[in-house]
Amino acid sequence: MMKKVIRNFSVLISTLSVFVSSPVHASILFDGVNDGMTGTFTSTYADPITIGIKVKYTAHPVAVDVMASLGNGDTRDDSYMCRTNATDDQFGALSRSSGGGEANANVVKAGLDGVWFSIVCEFPSGDSDRNVFVEDVTDTNGGDEFVGGALQFLRAGQSLSEAQEFAGRLAEFAIWDRVLTTQEITDYIDDDCTASIGSSDLIGYWSFNVNNATQPNEGVDAGGDLTAMDSAVFDSDHPVMGSCGSGAVQRIMRLFEGFRLTIGSGKLIIMQQ
Repeated sequence: MMKKVIRNFSVLISTLSVFVSSPVHASILFDGVNDGMTGTFTSTYADPITIGIKVKYTAHPVAVDVMASLGNGDTRDDSYMCRTNATDDQFGALSRSSGGGEANANVVKAGLDGVWFSIVCEFPSGDSDRNVFVEDVTDTNGGDEFVGGALQFLRAGQSLSEAQEFAGRLAEFAIWDRVLTTQEITDYIDDDCTASIGSSDLIGYWSFNVNNATQPNEGVDAGGDLTAMDSAVFDSDHPVMGSCGSGAVQRIMRLFEGFRLTIGSGKLIIMQQ
């Protein structure tokens, strides 16, 4: 039996505090002219898929601007998109099939210029309804525009065909390989810690907290780092996010799986079970 005694609690607390601190955030600024971020997952995925993003305009959108996309290749065909629409103040969760057909769930939400806000786009299995959530409004839309499997290719700030560029900031880009629960969507929109929302299914997560042209994937997929194209740049502006305390507790407990923790004579004793 392995036995370890920790006598210095301050060392233990300082070590564990890494896991419970508030997340560091920044953003990526897109100028809407031939810039974006591109990456590729190591694994391939199929629906259901949920995409979450934190957004702030620099220019009021007046056309279709794609903010985040996941698809099968370097074209818009066979891809899912979170985007603005040509209708003023309208947002969409759009699926585009291999033949170019599109099905879109749309919501109208005005008054978002110059403020941070959240968008969640859900793409359930097969031809099920798409769902889009923008702050306190939501819409569901069915259709038969099916996106095939092998979802692997990523783009932020524009579509996979390097078109429909977004002008503004993204402070976060998250992808889950399942549909989120109602509570999880509420938590995301309320700016709770994304890393603790469905963490085992969070295949892609980019908090854009590194002042570098490449932003690491903090999700569970082994690949998926995003690399800036053209003039997409790191920016310090970001929304106020909640702490990762609840997710941190789970991560701390996983550190001690298979051990029994006891306290005696002022010492913490960790014993392998």
